Amino acid sequence: LDAIYGPGEVRVNSAHHMAVNNLSHRFRVSATCPDGVIEAYESIEEDWFCLGVQWHPESSTASALDLQIFEAFIDAAAREGTGPIILPMTEGLRKAG
Repeated sequence: LDAIYGPGEVRVNSAHHMAVNNLSHRFRVSATCPDGVIEAYESIEEDWFCLGVQWHPESSTASALDLQIFEAFIDAAAREGTGPIILPMTEGLRKAG
């Protein structure tokens, strides 16, 4: 998350009644709110982009910083270069015309 937002504090719209409690050893906590609730976590594996956030970066009130999450995801997907992902439902729709 530091690579996306940079170090320091960022304000997010955080209003939730559920949160991550036990995080797998394959992830690290990337952000917490003042009461200790996990706001973001990410994979510890360098070659796998996986970021979970408790706020809504897609919200209409999102900041330019929030959009950087989507840019980072797109960049990671482009680096993989695996080509398009075709889901079974999508393939069926393509055949139906």
